[in-house]
Amino acid sequence: METITITLDGVTVSGREGMTILELAQEMEIAIPTLCHDPCLKPAGACRVCLVEEQTTGRLLASCITPIAPGMRIVTKSPLVEETRRVIIKLMISNHPESCVICDKGNRCRLRQLAAELGIGHIDYDRIPSYVEVEDLNPFLSRDLSKCILCGKCIRADHELVVVGALDYIHRGFRARPATLFETPLDLSDCTFCGSCVAMCPTGALMEKDLPHRGTVSDRVATTCAYCGCGCTMWLYTLEDRIVKTDPLKGNPLVLPALCVRGHYGSDYLDHPDRLQYPLLRKGEELEPASWEEALDYVAERLKGITEQWGPESVGFFGSTQCTNEENYLFQKIARAGIGSPHVDNGSRLHAFSSIKALWEVLGTSTCTNPLQDLVAAEVIFVIGAQPLESHPVASYRIKQAVRHKGAKLIYVSILEDPLSHMADFWLRIPPGTESILIMGLISILIREGLWCRDLLKGEPKGWKTFQKKASMMDLSLVEEATGVNQEALRRVVRLMSSTRRCAVLFGPLITLSSNPLPKVKNLAYLALLLGCLGVSGGGLYPLDRSANTQGACDMGTLPEWLPGYESVEDPASLSRFEALWGRRPPGGPGWSLCEMLKAAQKGRLKALFVMGEDPAGVLPPVEMEPLRGLDFLVVQDLFPTKTAQMAHVVLPAAGFAEKDGTFTSMERRVQRIRAAKSPPGSAKPDWWILSEILHRLDGTGPYESPADVMKEISHVVPTYRGIQYSRIEVGGLFCPCPDERSPGEAILFRGGLSKLDMSWQDGALERPKEPNPDFPLWAFRGETHFHYSGGTRSKRASRLSTALPQCQVHLNPKDAAPLSLRQGDLVQIHSMQGTIMAQVSFQLGIPEGYACVVPGPEGGTMAHLAQWQWDPICKTPTVSATTCIRLERPGERQ
Repeated sequence: METITITLDGVTVSGREGMTILELAQEMEIAIPTLCHDPCLKPAGACRVCLVEEQTTGRLLASCITPIAPGMRIVTKSPLVEETRRVIIKLMISNHPESCVICDKGNRCRLRQLAAELGIGHIDYDRIPSYVEVEDLNPFLSRDLSKCILCGKCIRADHELVVVGALDYIHRGFRARPATLFETPLDLSDCTFCGSCVAMCPTGALMEKDLPHRGTVSDRVATTCAYCGCGCTMWLYTLEDRIVKTDPLKGNPLVLPALCVRGHYGSDYLDHPDRLQYPLLRKGEELEPASWEEALDYVAERLKGITEQWGPESVGFFGSTQCTNEENYLFQKIARAGIGSPHVDNGSRLHAFSSIKALWEVLGTSTCTNPLQDLVAAEVIFVIGAQPLESHPVASYRIKQAVRHKGAKLIYVSILEDPLSHMADFWLRIPPGTESILIMGLISILIREGLWCRDLLKGEPKGWKTFQKKASMMDLSLVEEATGVNQEALRRVVRLMSSTRRCAVLFGPLITLSSNPLPKVKNLAYLALLLGCLGVSGGGLYPLDRSANTQGACDMGTLPEWLPGYESVEDPASLSRFEALWGRRPPGGPGWSLCEMLKAAQKGRLKALFVMGEDPAGVLPPVEMEPLRGLDFLVVQDLFPTKTAQMAHVVLPAAGFAEKDGTFTSMERRVQRIRAAKSPPGSAKPDWWILSEILHRLDGTGPYESPADVMKEISHVVPTYRGIQYSRIEVGGLFCPCPDERSPGEAILFRGGLSKLDMSWQDGALERPKEPNPDFPLWAFRGETHFHYSGGTRSKRASRLSTALPQCQVHLNPKDAAPLSLRQGDLVQIHSMQGTIMAQVSFQLGIPEGYACVVPGPEGGTMAHLAQWQWDPICKTPTVSATTCIRLERPGERQ
């Protein structure tokens, strides 16, 4: 790349070809004021505050959009430049309301800051009054466009970062302003309330609603979001030990500088009055407050007593995908070294374990093979069985950026019509439950037409000839009959996917939580292998079924199948290595999953259970959780009095993600810090402290002084974490595997190809759609929402999220609501052969006739109450039928 030399404020400097004057000045630490510029957005040159003077020509240039050229003589602070900047700022202020004293933006207002820097006080220009009504019609933000300076940052954030397109300029001249199409309210537009526009706005034109504090807050802490597994980083602003504001953290090259609605507005559950504040011990029928000393001593004594009386295998442990790596490591250490029990599981069993197990068995890894930022480099993106716009919104931003800005081709497999279906080159609108047969059809065509990639595989996989033969013999008419996609369209899809190795494959809960999920995920892994899309930038396999620390919890060994680092519980060498590290040999052989623990409790074989940070009783059907009531001892460690906690003998109040230190590992294997921004309520304690104290009482280990001490032990125990140190992840984080202290981490797996593969044609994945039931005329399927996450334990206690979606909803085509004369927002009973729930009607033209999309909310019920529910016999995960037949009734009426 050519080097260009210019003179900047009298100093000869050099920059790269294509660099702007502003970029070079910033590199040389020369301050040039800006209003409309942001390094996360494309330069626009809208405000002209960044003007500089080119001395050779005497021209004033907008430095943010003017590339450097050889021989330029740039001055950033000449009298002409400074006077011009003052005039620009004065003109803006003359069209700005005189409300700085009461404006919520306070000293954070960039216009006010620049006026002060330029010495602007009294404005001697005629005022240009702007009377615009403040819009205040949604729970998240208000718009006062009288304060808008037309910088365009809100529009560019909307178009470039989150790629929604809800905002754009309307009108011209003095009437110009950013607005929605036809100036409809934001809540009736395509806006997802991610808050990116608010975070970008330099003035008080866009402001958060219902902030606990109005004014400037300077204390802030960088941390990681605790909802889904995207690993978004953010600033938490605090005042008087309370979180008052959240903003995306910019400057991390690995993370998009944008959040979703949950990340931006969903942290106030930490201040909800339901928070547990003191340890509780059951005395008779009631849970009564106790001291920490009393509670911890009692827990340790009861666990020891039950172990001595019934043996270590009578005690089970259920860990959390919302707790840190350090906490999950200590949790399984209590089980295996403190008690000697092999029965340790975590919350991934309820949402992701089928994909973890399938990917491990096929590829030897349990999660994403590529980072999310790699999606922007993809040339083809294949999405199936997932609703990324709802479940993992920041991943969907990357998908939309790739399609809209980079020209990637999108193949979207979904019955839903949504923004992704509108962007797709191929929208395969197949019935829910037929995803598996579609995947098998794609594999069959790949092999029949010889389009599969041979670059990735090192040697012939075991079982390849049989796999190839069975795939070639598959009857494609079955695929066409089940999915409604004709064979020629399938061939065009396969040709597009096989045209490049930069093909990203994404899948989600409609695969992993469906019946018989293991062969379905394995087939997706085989599809990725045959496409050759592993080991390259822009390719990869992405399971969108992960919570904030699902990956880390599994890495730390809170699973009955593996020790920390996925070492086999049946390998004598691994057991001996842990014995040398812990001073006690872990129990050999697989332990019980949650499913098996509940069955063992029912039979009286499990006497005690320790649940940390999960609420299985709030997720599973009541009949499945009944065995918990018969346990001799149930310990629950959580933030809230969940349904599981209400059955406990001891409840230990835990700190939330913003009240403790530690690390999360995102679904893309990126280890990042979380940091305490506030104190826990009452006497609640961080989970790692509670666990350390219990472990110390059980076997004398520790207690640990800090999470950093625990991470030091993890780096000795888990090979892929050997290079992880707090000092190395203060900014940005590191990808695992990170085998030593000098390693930058392995962002993309399988760059060297794969060998020793075992491929077997998954006949069990071949499912046929069910026949309709005339008594239940609608097909219901599971939907998701970006306003809530998982069971909603936290998000339903976030004030603005619960206001936006307070009730379970059923999305209907208006024609299917006509027989009952249902209107938007009506409550309706949904009946199936399995159960009944109450939901709020929402009309969606994107739902095909004859179908209903059931979207869970804080109240009302979920698809699990309607569809056939069972434990998968192989993965021991809860599975729900992809579709179920339903009928609608008005409350109190019978058809």
